[in-house]
Amino acid sequence: MREEKKIFAGVLFAPGDTSLREIKLKTHNLCSEYNLTFEDEVERRAKLIGEIFASFGAGGFIQGPIFIHYGIHTTIGRNFFGNFNLTIQDDARVQIGDHCSFGPM
Repeated sequence: MREEKKIFAGVLFAPGDTSLREIKLKTHNLCSEYNLTFEDEVERRAKLIGEIFASFGAGGFIQGPIFIHYGIHTTIGRNFFGNFNLTIQDDARVQIGDHCSFGPM
């Protein structure tokens, strides 16, 4: 069984697996790039968010900086608000629904 499938099955997996490390490195690099953007760089931020997460609903906003582990294991619903220092350790599936806020508002 591939290591990523083990994650979704809820069984022990090897986080040092080459394919998992590649996913994490890509996501960490994308997060670093996002963290260098300004709030008015809406299109660039949207592109990066689209590459980081499995899905990100319409009307959402995340204030940087962000720290995401895998990203592709996370789905986020519509009208999400994530305040600064948003951290998602998605070593399993993470599903965030519509109209959710993380952090002080």
